[in-house]
Amino acid sequence: MLLAINEKIKGWLGGAIIALIALPFALWGIQSYIGGGEQLIAASVDDREISLRELDKTASLLRQEMQSRSQLPPSDIIVKKRALDQLVNTALLEQASFEQGYRISDAYLAAKTRQIFTRDGKFDKDYFIAALQSQGMTPAVFEQRYRSELRVSQMRDAIMTPAIVSDADTRKIIELQKQEREFRWLKLNIDKLANDVTITDDEIETYYKSRQNQFMTPQQVSIEYVELTPEALSDVSIDESQIEGLYQEYVASAKQREERKARHILIASGDDKSKARETLVDIQKKLQQGEDFAALAKQYSDDPGSAEQGGDLGWVETGQMVKPFEDALYKLNKGETSDIVETEFGYHLIRLDDVRGAEIKTLAEMRDELVEKLKKEATDNALYELSEVMATTAYENPDSLDAVAQAVSQPVKTSELFTRNAGAGIAGNDAVRKAAFSGAVLQQGENSDLIEVSPNHVLVLRVKQNVEAAPVPLETVKNTIAETLRITKGQQAVSKIADEIIAKLKQGVAVQDVLQDGVVDQGSKTVSNKTQGDFDISFVRQVMTMAPPADDKPSYKAINMSTGDVAVVILDKVIYPQTVTDEEMAAIKSRFKRARATEDFALVVDALKSKADIYINKKVFEQE
Repeated sequence: MLLAINEKIKGWLGGAIIALIALPFALWGIQSYIGGGEQLIAASVDDREISLRELDKTASLLRQEMQSRSQLPPSDIIVKKRALDQLVNTALLEQASFEQGYRISDAYLAAKTRQIFTRDGKFDKDYFIAALQSQGMTPAVFEQRYRSELRVSQMRDAIMTPAIVSDADTRKIIELQKQEREFRWLKLNIDKLANDVTITDDEIETYYKSRQNQFMTPQQVSIEYVELTPEALSDVSIDESQIEGLYQEYVASAKQREERKARHILIASGDDKSKARETLVDIQKKLQQGEDFAALAKQYSDDPGSAEQGGDLGWVETGQMVKPFEDALYKLNKGETSDIVETEFGYHLIRLDDVRGAEIKTLAEMRDELVEKLKKEATDNALYELSEVMATTAYENPDSLDAVAQAVSQPVKTSELFTRNAGAGIAGNDAVRKAAFSGAVLQQGENSDLIEVSPNHVLVLRVKQNVEAAPVPLETVKNTIAETLRITKGQQAVSKIADEIIAKLKQGVAVQDVLQDGVVDQGSKTVSNKTQGDFDISFVRQVMTMAPPADDKPSYKAINMSTGDVAVVILDKVIYPQTVTDEEMAAIKSRFKRARATEDFALVVDALKSKADIYINKKVFEQE
């Protein structure tokens, strides 16, 4: 039991909550899809309907997530079933969290939103709008979806936080993880001990028919598509006024980056503004008579931060000072002193000591860069506008790409045949293949959504040709099946010999007396859960799960090896760790606690399912 828990901690439990909650909430936007006058529903949870398109998108995200973790995705139908289960769970949790009184305030929602869309320490509105538009979503829809996600997170945290793990359980887990096992093993060679195994044509044919789904050519499709790329829109024209306008923006921006070293004398106005102004007028006369600005600032200025430094404010740039002060400062030439300036703090005299800033290039020096920037902006704008036209036209004309091609003045292109997992050219892109094999495109024969192949490269597609999966002829796979059967029957024959050897060893027969041609003593080895290289992971796992020696007698086990050979393992000793550090205890306890908390949360989801009215459209999976 403890070893099973340990395996779960290292396996699926560590990521279950993320997969359960986070993935479906990535699906911002359309809640259902209407096609051919009939609503295509994959499932419903009470009053919440889950559309076929929503399911396709979730399955695509799940497949991408598995690939990002270097996992080989299972069959498409299994991925789709997992995706639908996640969507059902999400719908249940959304409803339950609301019914149980969890709420997200506007202030908290705004703060969390700012965290997501912050760039360089500031909320980036343009980034926010672009992200929403790329998902076909309005701010109101985003707010609704994200508020629901945060509400479910509140409920999840409340359920998972109370999980408790004892020190005794934690110590046992560590002992299982860190133990080592000493064993001796005999290798039984399949080629020598089962060389008389024969395979008949009838056995091959029976195997072939019983596993027909393993011997199929994959389904293939070819597509028609219309794409937009910067290269296709590269004929944009730029006039001289645009170049001049952008240059002036550059000059203004460069000037804004200019820094000015300033001093000032501040007389706080208080309740008597006229008296404060009169004081500054007297100081102004002293300056005109040649008295030192710094000395007068030390004597008269009410600014505690700069008075002792002779009114020195250091280097300042636009945006750092209040507007009237900044306006006056940037009108001065080096060495000049301003007239009296009134701000909310009182009255000032300002002197400009120095100016520094970035060098401003001439228009001739900047021309090529400005033209390139203008062309890129024009191309990006045209691409964005045409992308919207493309998406809308494809949706409004679902049965053909002709209207799309005409609307964006681009040709309809055709791909070669490709499978769900591989393709050439445009079909080499994962997003293109996933869209081509989605339910709405493949089964319903409609145009796809707008697909982003890469930044500034988008397209819509439809299936042109569909070649269904078909059985591979028996003759093509006959030799492969024969080899598989040879190994299987050979291992069965060798396993009998292994069982006979183990029986003799248990009776006290010495190892050297059970050796024969094809049975070789491989000596003693020590392995742990971290052993790599000498044995494959399956062999090590089976050794680590053998019953420990008892009553000073070893334990025995026959293990089928990946090579087809069979091993007789003689387990002599289990070595447990002598010490466990506080750091190890803390780390394992934390992981074990997360595992238990995840199991608690899974029980809550199961309870919600048992009470809900859940409908699953089985035809969604029959179409695969």
